[in-house]
Amino acid sequence: ETALEAQGQNKSAFSWQGKDVLVTSKEAVLFDISLGGGRALFLWGHVHAACLSGTEYTTVDKEQSGGQILAELFKKFDLHEAIARIEGHYTGVLASAEQDIVVFGDIYNRREIFYAREDNGLIASRELNPIVSQIPPKGYNQVALANLLSIFGNYAPKRDTIYEGISRLGIGETLEY
Repeated sequence: ETALEAQGQNKSAFSWQGKDVLVTSKEAVLFDISLGGGRALFLWGHVHAACLSGTEYTTVDKEQSGGQILAELFKKFDLHEAIARIEGHYTGVLASAEQDIVVFGDIYNRREIFYAREDNGLIASRELNPIVSQIPPKGYNQVALANLLSIFGNYAPKRDTIYEGISRLGIGETLEY
């Protein structure tokens, strides 16, 4: 039984009980995998293949044994090595019985993950608006605005947003709480 089944929640939403953590998603969960030992893995997006050993990749199909392949991968390797061995565009959450949570994306974090930390918790989302509606911005990030308007052409640098106190994951970064 996974965390979502235990909480009786809709698979298009995710929340973890314990620390004050809110991760939002409008997408249905692609994979909802129990890893044993109180750990659960949730993935959204597209996962095409995974490499369990050597350089040979195995197709990850939700209808076949994709969940088993990913479970084996996350049991065999640490988080960063497992991420490097998965081909696709995805966002994930790794949660543990100790109420620890790690939010991550594919190796390049191609799918945006925005987040804000507060004294009593964390909020993360693939979209900026849910965070802004929950945690009012402290002001505008002047450096990000300057880059957005002059250098990057309508984009703030990868780890920044236009708001102070709201960030996004950079390439290869994970968010631990």
